Amino acid sequence: MRLFAAILFSDEVRQTLVLAIDLLKQQVRHGRFTCPENLHVTLAFIGETTRITEAKEALRTAVNLHPGSFPLRLRASGRFNDTIWAGIADSPELSVLAQDIQDELRKQGFFVERRAFRPHITLARRVNCKQIQLPIPAREINVTFVSLVKSEYIDHHLRYTEIYRVNL
Repeated sequence: MRLFAAILFSDEVRQTLVLAIDLLKQQVRHGRFTCPENLHVTLAFIGETTRITEAKEALRTAVNLHPGSFPLRLRASGRFNDTIWAGIADSPELSVLAQDIQDELRKQGFFVERRAFRPHITLARRVNCKQIQLPIPAREINVTFVSLVKSEYIDHHLRYTEIYRVNL
């Protein structure tokens, strides 16, 4: 099973992001746009594993180190090559949470890349355009839980399914 740890969004937040995706669709010729139910912020990519119990334990241990919910703020948009994303304002709470989750996964024997954490929400991949105008409305998100998510292709469509949740 292919897994990752993530922050998932309420329907209200997803709708804000869907409006941004709709605006993006008007500006580009081609792209693979993220479906609303797949919108998230990745905290740690685990990859293929059958070690579900250990992944859950790492997530639970890391999340229990944190005092409670915290706010995130959507801000701006940007791109990594042909990937368009919505940004997250600097959040020490988010950065520490992601680092703790990654550390606990490593303690459980998972390989987690050691690269700078850049929180973002992927809106589209393989976008073919030189320039875009994509304002992202400032919106506050209250993070109250972290999810373990499985990634799978169903009928040629990528689908993310929450398999475990830990409340902050």
